[in-house]
Amino acid sequence: MGTGINKVTLLGNLGQSPETKFSKDGTEYCLFSVATDESWRNANGQKFDSVCWHSVIAWKRLANICAKYLRKGSRVYLEGKIQNGKYESEGSIKYYSRILLTEVQHIK
Repeated sequence: MGTGINKVTLLGNLGQSPETKFSKDGTEYCLFSVATDESWRNANGQKFDSVCWHSVIAWKRLANICAKYLRKGSRVYLEGKIQNGKYESEGSIKYYSRILLTEVQHIK
């Protein structure tokens, strides 16, 4: 069996400015959310709108670029891959999905 593809492409707006953090070994990363939206009409012509929020993490150089140039409301084109994980908080296991950023373009 061949290898799979894990690739995500998003065009959306930041919900908050990137939050810069450092890992235990001192590696810079930043976290932010991106909203994508869509509209459609049903068979009766009624309009519907939907917003989907995506959690994004950027590491090292990309983290620095995001922190420097992106702000809440920025329109961005993103490429990355889906990353799933879990962690323990207050005795219970929490699961998450986020986008591991590989490319970013700020659209003005």
